[in-house]
Amino acid sequence: TIAFVAFIIKFIIKKPLIFDIRDVWPDSAVAINKLSKEGFIYKFFKKVEKYIYVNADYLSCVAEPMKEYIRNLSQKDNIKVIYNGASDELLNLKINKSEFDIEQNFYYTYAGNIGHAQDIVTVVKAFSKFLSDSNNKNCYLKVIGNGPEKDHVMHTSKSLFGNDRIIFKNEVQKKELQKELLSSHVLVIPLIESDIFKLTIPSKVFDYMPFEIPIISTIAGEGRQILLKSDSNINTNLTVDDLAISFLDIFTNYKNYNSRSFQNKIIAQNYTRANSNIEFIKILNEINK
Repeated sequence: TIAFVAFIIKFIIKKPLIFDIRDVWPDSAVAINKLSKEGFIYKFFKKVEKYIYVNADYLSCVAEPMKEYIRNLSQKDNIKVIYNGASDELLNLKINKSEFDIEQNFYYTYAGNIGHAQDIVTVVKAFSKFLSDSNNKNCYLKVIGNGPEKDHVMHTSKSLFGNDRIIFKNEVQKKELQKELLSSHVLVIPLIESDIFKLTIPSKVFDYMPFEIPIISTIAGEGRQILLKSDSNINTNLTVDDLAISFLDIFTNYKNYNSRSFQNKIIAQNYTRANSNIEFIKILNEINK
């Protein structure tokens, strides 16, 4: 709804309006079962969504499939993809690959929002199944962050096999988070299956790849395509059985996955925030002609 404030200012000062879309609403709320497509709120905000797309002077978004979605809804071509991108700080981070050898303990890590879209409950259940089936006593799952589902996830974890090897931590500062990720052997990006989430790319893709660590993800769309450009990553389904198999696969064959994980940073260098800034400047130059 902040767009309405922007349209008022646009009218008063007679300046063009650029609207940046990170997620598609209200359909994202439908995807996590917080809105019904039959309800008044959804139908009202679908009209709001279309109004914004049609009346903004320029639109930017985070992925090619999202661009096509917006174009189909607005029937306009004033849309540019500006990827979230990897930061220069992460791309310049010095990585000591010897840190990723299997030592006494082996860590899988998820860091981020613990919400409905991530379904961390399924992740911890899958990890429990992996531990139960393979009896890998030195494997741990770290869940770092907060969110509306955290209490539910922690409660579920207490009833699972290997609960003592599922570690919950609150949000940490950026430097501390980097240390947590650098001490991990595998990073995890879970996302529930939904046509609407296929339109976007989780920013975690670009936040994880510069660390040169193998990644297990359950994402679809362009984000999946980017991750699978690297032979060090696994993309699977967000189910207990499929995730458990992936946990086992990457642990059993870790030497191979880890030896190829340098590819992640190379790929991330094609999606930098510096390049995204250049694309945004192009928009400014175009609308100021």
